[in-house]
Amino acid sequence: MKHISIIMDGNGRWASQKGMPRLSGHLAAKEAVREMIDAADELKIPVLSLYAFSEDNFKRDASEVLGILGIISDFISQYLIPLATNRNYKLVFIGNLSLLPDPLLGTISMANKGTINNKGMKIIIAIAYSGRAEITYAFNTILENKLINADYSPIDKSDIVRVLYTATVPDPDIIIRYGGQKRLSDFMPYQSAYSELFFLDKMFPDANKKDIYEIFNDYKKIKRNFGDVMK
Repeated sequence: MKHISIIMDGNGRWASQKGMPRLSGHLAAKEAVREMIDAADELKIPVLSLYAFSEDNFKRDASEVLGILGIISDFISQYLIPLATNRNYKLVFIGNLSLLPDPLLGTISMANKGTINNKGMKIIIAIAYSGRAEITYAFNTILENKLINADYSPIDKSDIVRVLYTATVPDPDIIIRYGGQKRLSDFMPYQSAYSELFFLDKMFPDANKKDIYEIFNDYKKIKRNFGDVMK
């Protein structure tokens, strides 16, 4: 296994079920993220991607959006950067980052610069991310390059893959979604063509390493045929 992705859903509902403010769920999710990172590291998975905040999440109440983004910024600066430095992780951020507030952009820039040469596990944080927007960006980039170079050849799959946000990493082998919903919610629609999908009812703040180990063991029993005849 080369790449595991996690859709971290259910933070607000977790808090509401406990009679707590919704942001309390996002604060509680920080420990779950630590568990996910430790599990991926222990299993020697080269790439871990985490769906932290979608482009559609900006539709929420402005105070909640600012609160979530503030929590993410603090978590990156206070935990992820020191951890990545200590363990040689490379931090990568994908999405429409121009939508993010300046303080968070500064934190992301610091994380990128501080870990760019690290050779260990790559942790991809999808923030202000939309899979449809990513594909739109890819096609616009390809068309622009073709016009500049007077290249009128048809677009093929390799053209698209080269300009996706995830161009430098393999597609996810596994996508795990917490929170009980059985959909991908615009997460890596192009890259997930042959991903094995696991939907868990538990809310993300309750996530732990045991979940990842159990799914990893289940995955090893799956015969992946990638469209070929099952044998």
